Amino acid sequence: MENSETNVNHDPEFLKEKLKQRPLNRRKLLRRMLITVLMAVIFGTVASVTILLMQPIISEYLYPVEDEPERIVFPEEIVVEEILPEDMIADEREMQELQWVLELEALTDFIDYDIVRQIANDVAGDYFKRKEFGIDEYISINRALMEISNEVMKSLVTVTGVTADVNWINRVFENRIQTKGTIIMETIRDILIVADISQIRNADSIMLTFVDGAQYQATIRQYDRTTGLAILSVPRWRLDNTTLDAIKTIELGNSAALNVKGIPIIAVGRIINNANSTCVGSITSASINIHKVDATYRLLTTDIYGSTNASGILVNLRGQLIGIINNSYNTSDVRNIVSAVGISELRNLLVLMMNNEKKPYLGITGIEVTTEAQIAGVPRGAYITEVIIDSPAMDAGLQSGDIIVKIEEADIVTFIGLVNTLFDYKPGQPIKMTIKRQGVEDYHEFEVEVIAGALE
Repeated sequence: MENSETNVNHDPEFLKEKLKQRPLNRRKLLRRMLITVLMAVIFGTVASVTILLMQPIISEYLYPVEDEPERIVFPEEIVVEEILPEDMIADEREMQELQWVLELEALTDFIDYDIVRQIANDVAGDYFKRKEFGIDEYISINRALMEISNEVMKSLVTVTGVTADVNWINRVFENRIQTKGTIIMETIRDILIVADISQIRNADSIMLTFVDGAQYQATIRQYDRTTGLAILSVPRWRLDNTTLDAIKTIELGNSAALNVKGIPIIAVGRIINNANSTCVGSITSASINIHKVDATYRLLTTDIYGSTNASGILVNLRGQLIGIINNSYNTSDVRNIVSAVGISELRNLLVLMMNNEKKPYLGITGIEVTTEAQIAGVPRGAYITEVIIDSPAMDAGLQSGDIIVKIEEADIVTFIGLVNTLFDYKPGQPIKMTIKRQGVEDYHEFEVEVIAGALE
């Protein structure tokens, strides 16, 4: 019995259990961690590539277009009479005339209408001669000018070039340079903006800030080294409805009209280094030409004082764009006078850039043959002042002093006429020209063929 009690009170040795902590396998843990990270990277990469590949398909589905989209063009340029400040006031005189005519007609059924109109006109003329232009009319004009400016602001975009840099203590920071752009076209796919990006062309990214404050990244559709202008685009599907409702495409005016000098204009944009500023003035000169390679542009000068780095646009009192501000062409004595490149001379270039087409390149600069020179015996045409080395023009044998008088069968009478005719050709096309070159006694005529090139 004693032995039996002993067996009951004490557990056998083989029933005893001792829990021990499993040793940590650091190598296996590290391996699992690396596999997890690697799988996350692979998954993220696959997801990104999938989104990148699917985005054009989704965009094509949401915004279907034809295989060959219609070429982007501006509405035909029409010369209209400019609005003057006094035209912005409600024509009280005409309303008063009409009231008096109606009253006279009601009282008399035997007087001829034309006689009634003449009587009313004479009476109204005497009445308004005695009425002075007062503070109410001045306030009315200024209110109308601000309404025009506010409408134009809907077409302006702040263009910001963002570049990452490292300072002297190895701290990364962002360098931002801003300019103003203008919405000149809206297509079914894109919003197109023209802007001078000569200072931000090489930025890491270009951001657009619209009138409602919304920001979107832009891409450069095409850049023109001659003018520094670029067409920036942002896909329409990226913009939310609030932004689409807030923005507006600017209407193009005419800067080549004979009466453009002296017209009232509004400068809108970064005029005094302010993101949104407005100044009112007038065109003081439209006779200065900017001579570039294969191009001539008109410089519009104003009586507005602004920053030497001003950017933005000039609009007339119809709210139409007539010039893109660029003060880099100012002479040293008028550095702060706001000037702009006329829009009429830029239209053809902008159409090419919007359609991502290349401008035909000859490689010449030129001027107009003045009336005095024609009297002295110089033929009328496009006078070549310089031929660029290794250009298509030099390869064809053109020289400075040559005068282009014809392209194919079209007569060329000015250098601007030559520039406009070149837009009918594409890079790689042969262009037949009739040239007059000065000989020992007189000018002799001959033909050349220039194969148009393309600037990259």
